[in-house]
Amino acid sequence: MIFLEIAIVCSKKDAASNNMHSIFLKDFPFRESNKLFDSNKVFELKTNENLFKLYLLNELHIFSEKANEINADLIVFASRHSGKKPCLTVHAIGNYGKAEFGGRDKTLVKTNSRIIKSYIQQLSKLQKERAELKDYLVSLETTHHGPWLAKPALFIEVGCEEKNWNDLNACRAVCETIINASKEKGSEVAIGFGDLHYPHYFTKIALETSIALSHMCPKHAVDLFDENLFQQMHSSDENKIDFALIDWKSLSKSQRDKIIGFCEKEKLPFKKAKDVLVM
Repeated sequence: MIFLEIAIVCSKKDAASNNMHSIFLKDFPFRESNKLFDSNKVFELKTNENLFKLYLLNELHIFSEKANEINADLIVFASRHSGKKPCLTVHAIGNYGKAEFGGRDKTLVKTNSRIIKSYIQQLSKLQKERAELKDYLVSLETTHHGPWLAKPALFIEVGCEEKNWNDLNACRAVCETIINASKEKGSEVAIGFGDLHYPHYFTKIALETSIALSHMCPKHAVDLFDENLFQQMHSSDENKIDFALIDWKSLSKSQRDKIIGFCEKEKLPFKKAKDVLVM
């Protein structure tokens, strides 16, 4: 098992994140360090598996690049999610097009797919075990928004509106997941193409197979895709990418041909998502 130093970054401008920061300090034995970050106290917790450092930003995560000042193996942003249904989500970050919500245009941030897999599996387990979470969708999200970071990062979120952001049961599930499931899982790693923003098939693959999902590009962003972005996807993970997964039916022939062409040029094998699920 790899011992990781993990930075948990919360934000004062985010209701769910504020709640999670309070839960970390109330429910887990974090100790105050002698450090300040963004004028706020930094707390530490060492477990048998990882060293966690808890940070608090004065500004919203997605527009702040202050986390580049943090020294850690992985930066985990504990955040709210805005959407249409209650949800618990995990995703890599970056932009396939214009950086409208932080980060940089057509730039991806390195991530750790095996931690993403562990988190989504733990959230799913808690959702099934706890009646108070029964109305929450557990899903991966495709890669989106900022901030831009030089270090590996991911977001883990509570959605979708204020009542959910203030649901301490949901916020606590995210906190527990970060502390208890920051373990690398999965025997193979894939990048994904197709499906929607909440990728049903890729989430199912992450939950039910040994495959870990890294950056994923949804159908609506494939037309923005170019060779440089493909190379970024291929290299923007702490783990070696073993193959590309294509949600075949969600893409047009021209979209599939473009992705397959990039795979062949990079000598990266590709598989149909549905074939992985029926194996």
